[in-house]
Amino acid sequence: MVALVRLKLFCIQMTVNKIIDTDPILRDALASGRGTKYKRLAEAMELMIQKGMIEPGAKLPTHRKLADRLGVTIGTVSRAYGELERMGLVVARVGDGTFARRRGLESTRDEGFRTFEMCIRDSHGNAPRRSC
Repeated sequence: MVALVRLKLFCIQMTVNKIIDTDPILRDALASGRGTKYKRLAEAMELMIQKGMIEPGAKLPTHRKLADRLGVTIGTVSRAYGELERMGLVVARVGDGTFARRRGLESTRDEGFRTFEMCIRDSHGNAPRRSC
């Protein structure tokens, strides 16, 4: 009886990873559109996360695996994942992987360095127009 209870608890704690074939969607995004490949890849993955095709907490493929499957360089995937992390859509843990964040924890999309440039004092030493 005790073994049966332990087995049930173990089964309840296990999570089932839902596998969706995202490769065709990502390949289409890479083949069409404008801009750099990593930005097209990041934008496609952003939409997939927002639409729930990539569920919160889901582990993304390794850089090497995704690069091999899509026929791009590891650098392209690394830059795309970096962009997603900057937007707050994923979290990367060294040695553990990259995971989609839970909804509500995303950062607002900004223009990257432009935000920083607005926070720098001008050549006359004037403070920025808005708080940083």
